[in-house]
Amino acid sequence: MSRLAPMHYRRRILFASGDAPVMIRRASISGSDNPHDHDYFEIQIIEGGHGTHWTIQGHAPLHRGQAFLLRPGAWHAYRDCRGLRVFICGFSQELLGRELQWCQSDPLLGRLLGPAAVGQGAGGIITLQLPSAGLTYCRRQFAEMKKTEGAIARSDQIGLLLLVLGELGRASAQVLQPSATPTHHRAVANVLKALEQSPARPWTLEELASLACLERSYLVRIFKTQAGLPPLAYLRRRRADLAASLLLKTNLPISKVGNDVGWDDPNHFARQFRLHFGLSASAYRARFRTLSR
Repeated sequence: MSRLAPMHYRRRILFASGDAPVMIRRASISGSDNPHDHDYFEIQIIEGGHGTHWTIQGHAPLHRGQAFLLRPGAWHAYRDCRGLRVFICGFSQELLGRELQWCQSDPLLGRLLGPAAVGQGAGGIITLQLPSAGLTYCRRQFAEMKKTEGAIARSDQIGLLLLVLGELGRASAQVLQPSATPTHHRAVANVLKALEQSPARPWTLEELASLACLERSYLVRIFKTQAGLPPLAYLRRRRADLAASLLLKTNLPISKVGNDVGWDDPNHFARQFRLHFGLSASAYRARFRTLSR
């Protein structure tokens, strides 16, 4: 019985060049692929066929027109596939921090790429359903994007990516609650940056409010509006996602995993991980590291 080991896909290997803004390909899958995550954002759209999508939240059947937006570090796999056809488009975190930075505060694209997306997407994955016309539209943009891959036309690639993201944003309006305040508050951005850079630090609400130069209750209110969760709940989810990644990628003892993400007390780590994923850290590791054909 063969085993599927978790893999980590790297932008510098899969993209056409080190400066390429996007990667585009079309995959045909029969059977099962390896559980994996990425160090870049990825859009996957199901063109046809059958299979099951495995994620840290469980598994669900796949169907035509289904679209997934995966944040860096989000884990998934396709299982028991029969003629599954998937459009895949990757784009770098650097792109989101430069040319597409404005997308994070855009009323439409902010649902996918802004801080609210972390609170909305389960385990770093946003699942959408495209109508038939939307699927056809995205297929056309992917085909054009493929023509420019590896070429100098960086602006063309980014423009086509924005058209696809716009279509996904319209689909997200049907399933994700819009932010009450589309403006990206600078204080929220500063707190998010601190939490992302130092998730293991024992942050308190008082420290975060001081960092943002805001009163605590006001910080909680605007942070939840834009990130979908209060600051400390966001930190707990981020730590749990990091722990899940370490459980799959490393052989670290479970207590060391908890310590590395900021939960020094093994019992507290166990409670938080089970609360987030519905099973213990040891069961999670055993389940997802021993997927078999």
